[in-house]
Amino acid sequence: MYTENNGMGEQVYKNFKAFCKKKKSSEEVFDDLTPPILNAHLKNIMDGLTAKVFRTYNASKTLQDELLKTEELPSFHKLTAVEKVVEYNNANRQVAILCNHQRSVSKAQETQLENIGTKLETLKKQKKELKKILKVLNTKGDTKHIKLKKSSKELDEKVQKALAKAKQKKESAKTDEEKIAASKADEKAKQMKRDATALKFNQNHLWEKLPTKEQAAKKVTSWTAKINKMEMNLKHKDDNKEVSLGTSKVHPNLIFLIPVMYLHI
Repeated sequence: MYTENNGMGEQVYKNFKAFCKKKKSSEEVFDDLTPPILNAHLKNIMDGLTAKVFRTYNASKTLQDELLKTEELPSFHKLTAVEKVVEYNNANRQVAILCNHQRSVSKAQETQLENIGTKLETLKKQKKELKKILKVLNTKGDTKHIKLKKSSKELDEKVQKALAKAKQKKESAKTDEEKIAASKADEKAKQMKRDATALKFNQNHLWEKLPTKEQAAKKVTSWTAKINKMEMNLKHKDDNKEVSLGTSKVHPNLIFLIPVMYLHI
């Protein structure tokens, strides 16, 4: 329960309890209060003040306070562009929660999170393999067991031929049977393309010929950065899956509050 302002929260709670007494769940809490009446009251307090203006001020103040918290961190100037975007979205999420900008989690979002999680696990496994390769190279061990990248040229050619053939079938199809066959050929070709992409991703950390120690060390560093970025991306998407960030982002009264430091990234 909200208890700030010297117990004012408790009084608000008691008021709500009294307002809802003997009322059905389908009835309005404030049955005698309408937006025009509320806005007329607010204008008596301050010229031009409305419920919408009050809500926008509250949202703007929240965004400003959250961004200032980040700017005050000792490590702020060391943040990368990606990290600054994440911090801005974290601040914006607090605005979205305050304004109740909610959304339901779609099947597409769940699938996307699963795909990112799977890719992240693959990157981590690849990094372990890279570190083993680097260890072998540093200790001048047996390099015969170091895996090399397989050429994807032949597979790429097969995919392009399958896509072209499927396109030709779709364009020339006239009967229902031909259209069904064309759709099946198109889906098969697209699956071949997805498989080829997955194969490239799964061996993207490898080389076509034996690497040097420097090349292996450089790739370990690169994969560390990839993993950090993907972990940040996954957390960001998971944290915001039930919150609509777009509504408050495009609000004209909130845009001007983005600090200059956040824009120069």
